[in-house]
Amino acid sequence: MSTGSGSLQSAGIITPGPTVLLALNNAARFGIRRASWGILGAAAADVLLVALVGLGLGVVLAASETLFVTLKWVGAAWLAYIGLRMLLSSDTSLPGDTEVTTPARRSLFLKSFFVAMSNPKYYIFMTALLPQFVSTSQPALPQYASLAVISSL
Repeated sequence: MSTGSGSLQSAGIITPGPTVLLALNNAARFGIRRASWGILGAAAADVLLVALVGLGLGVVLAASETLFVTLKWVGAAWLAYIGLRMLLSSDTSLPGDTEVTTPARRSLFLKSFFVAMSNPKYYIFMTALLPQFVSTSQPALPQYASLAVISSL
């Protein structure tokens, strides 16, 4: 049995990302109806990222190591900030306490959108994966539109 980097990569693939953890947290705290607004925010981020990849984000990131590294560090810092805020504002009420402040739908949508868009792993994954499914002999727009729909489901 190997405990090298292959095992570490496998663990990174099967663990849920920050957007999934946020959706689970929202569903547990506010119910699935309210959490669906956050899920819509994450789906909107998927659509935007597919559009960015279609417009050449992967090419730009591959050409500029400085931009790529900057994007990784800014995204990591943002996720750390969000995580720290979530830890510091964790619910300390007792079970059965019904005094739960439900955030606005717009707030849930935007928070999930920004968490998804700030995840550097998300950019790396999408820019590496999506172009493999696009044929250069066919119009790109319908292909990327299909990929956007599929990835946001």
